[in-house]
Amino acid sequence: MFRRFCLLALVALLAGVGRTTAVAQAAAGEQPAVSSIGVVDMERVSEDSLPYKEANKELQALQQSLNQNMQEVAQLTYLTGPETNELVAILDAKELTAAQKARHAELKKTADEREKEFGTLMQTKSPTAEQKKRLQELNAMRNGREQILTELNQKYQQSFRQKLQEVDAQLGKSVGEIINEVAKARKLSVVLSKSVIITLDRKQDVIFFGGTDITDEVIKRLNQRK
Repeated sequence: MFRRFCLLALVALLAGVGRTTAVAQAAAGEQPAVSSIGVVDMERVSEDSLPYKEANKELQALQQSLNQNMQEVAQLTYLTGPETNELVAILDAKELTAAQKARHAELKKTADEREKEFGTLMQTKSPTAEQKKRLQELNAMRNGREQILTELNQKYQQSFRQKLQEVDAQLGKSVGEIINEVAKARKLSVVLSKSVIITLDRKQDVIFFGGTDITDEVIKRLNQRK
């Protein structure tokens, strides 16, 4: 997903640069020479360059961490809203303090004990009024999980999208700058992408005859910016 998102942004950038140059030359009554046209394979850049590989690893690790947090919150069914908020705050922390570790263990123990209590009450043939009330409380905790999990899922999705956009913007800026550097060094008037993404699930390849392929140089310079 990350690679596709970045490709969309970068292909749009390259297309914009190409149109601007072509319009300027047309206004001057000129045509760009074939030798002044550069091409770059953005798919290779996103697959082979070290910054993109590291970014993908970072995003995959974040996604895995968020999924694990969701699973744990979903498993600890018998916690109140405030207790669940405590749990989420602990799970989201990068490094836990001794107090947080102790509280984490306490919350898990509490949830397990309440789950056992719920099972016992459900098997009670003639529960007292107090037992019925307690059963209702435990049921309320369990039934309220759906809303809590929905809100947490939305929060995590937003967090992931924000990180994705930050990484994409940073890499997109670097690649754009490098393409400009290479284009100036090679005296290229236009730089085009070797592939144009038409929609999110459909790609049409563009066949070029001639032109200067700057893909390797872009990857090399991008790796050197680490």
